[in-house]
Amino acid sequence: MKKLACAAVVALLAMVSQQGLASVAEDSFRLDTFKDLVALCGVEASDPNANAAIHMCHGYVIGLVHFHELMGRALDGTVFCMAEDQRPARDAAIDMLVRWSRGHPEYDSEEAIDGVLRWAAAKYPCS
Repeated sequence: MKKLACAAVVALLAMVSQQGLASVAEDSFRLDTFKDLVALCGVEASDPNANAAIHMCHGYVIGLVHFHELMGRALDGTVFCMAEDQRPARDAAIDMLVRWSRGHPEYDSEEAIDGVLRWAAAKYPCS
């Protein structure tokens, strides 16, 4: 009986610990808010959804940068100005975004695109 009780406790702990590891909620992938994007971008490597989360983050941010560059040329206006020699590596830029967001929780409920553009404008202002 003791062995059965121990096995049940071990199984329960394993289920609870695996659920506890999932820090990226499935809803975060909908990107309703800047906080959702930051959750994906700041995912821990041990998270079961880490691979999907970081790829979604990178794709979203890169797409936004490309769109900004296209629209900036088309509209002759930009939100942020990043010289070619200022471009950080993708992982470094994502890390900067996540660190910046922690100091600006007031933007958590904004749309993801607005949060990213606020960060970029603060980090790379146009003169």
